[in-house]
Amino acid sequence: MTAETPRSPEPLVSICMPAYQASAWIADAIESALAQTWQNFELVVVDDGSTDSTLEVAQSYSDPRVRVESNASNVGSAETHNRAIELARGPYVKFLHADDRLAPDCLAAMVELAEEDPGVGLVFAAREVIAESEEEVAWSTAYAAVHEQFRGLTRINDGQALFEQLVDAGLEENWIGEPSAVLVARRALQRPAPSTSTFTSSSTSICGCGS
Repeated sequence: MTAETPRSPEPLVSICMPAYQASAWIADAIESALAQTWQNFELVVVDDGSTDSTLEVAQSYSDPRVRVESNASNVGSAETHNRAIELARGPYVKFLHADDRLAPDCLAAMVELAEEDPGVGLVFAAREVIAESEEEVAWSTAYAAVHEQFRGLTRINDGQALFEQLVDAGLEENWIGEPSAVLVARRALQRPAPSTSTFTSSSTSICGCGS
């Protein structure tokens, strides 16, 4: 997959970027999305009523793949994520927080893995955590490879089996990573949530790419 990958009228991937008070970082985040070697995507930025220049920076991009929306008021992170998903057109949703960046081949690697098996509902990847101060170095090292806590992790895994490992560990940590570390099939996001009193088996597979 290269920069010459043809683009269809409907994007295969919607990069969803919720943003709030992110003027210091959002340009780098947007630039990292536009620099992807996989080009069949749209970037949906939803500003959550920022009072700094977050919205203005996002609106300064003339690339037709960039769509920028703004909430009328600050509604919070969850609702802003949901609005970005609602605006997305692609069958795959790739989250990118406004203070994060994507490696140039991120979409290419994730899409390749997601397309290997129709049962794949989520793809996650290792990431580099950048420490901005000496105090953050230990934290960044400890949380750069949280997925390594899974037992028997392979390229394609049964989602319920991985979830059961998290339950057995007490659900105290997120071993998959923050939203920017995942790509999700839209169909998985549209499934009704299970009852809090029951957990049923699912055919959704979870994949990991990278080391």
